[in-house]
Amino acid sequence: MLEKIAIIACSQINNFKSPRSGPPTQETEPPNLVVLAVGDVFQWHEASNSLPENAQITFADFSDVIADFLDMLKPQVIISCLVSQHFDFIDLGQTLQAVNFQGCFRIIAPKLPNPSVVVSEAQSMCPNLNIDFVFDPTVPGGSIN
Repeated sequence: MLEKIAIIACSQINNFKSPRSGPPTQETEPPNLVVLAVGDVFQWHEASNSLPENAQITFADFSDVIADFLDMLKPQVIISCLVSQHFDFIDLGQTLQAVNFQGCFRIIAPKLPNPSVVVSEAQSMCPNLNIDFVFDPTVPGGSIN
């Protein structure tokens, strides 16, 4: 599912403007948006999928998401699945909230019968995060890792 995450992450990149980028000049293009995809990196590598070019996407395990790592990487967008083998979006959201993450947190989810329940839970459990969902009917009902 690395390819699915990368494709969705790249589509999300087009929807965001980097807060670090100023007006583009003729000599340079604005810097790429920094995206952190959180999940089971070992399984992603085992799948031998490739990342799309021209996208600055870093893949990390849930256990890597600590303040020092985020301070070094400075992602504007963190993208993850709804449910993983070792964590879910609430676990990650609460971790991001605890380290005062100021960027966008995007959750890839399958088509759900009542998505408003999940959205409501996210907003109540992580009220200080900019959270949104990417509902994709091609994502399996369980983990996308």
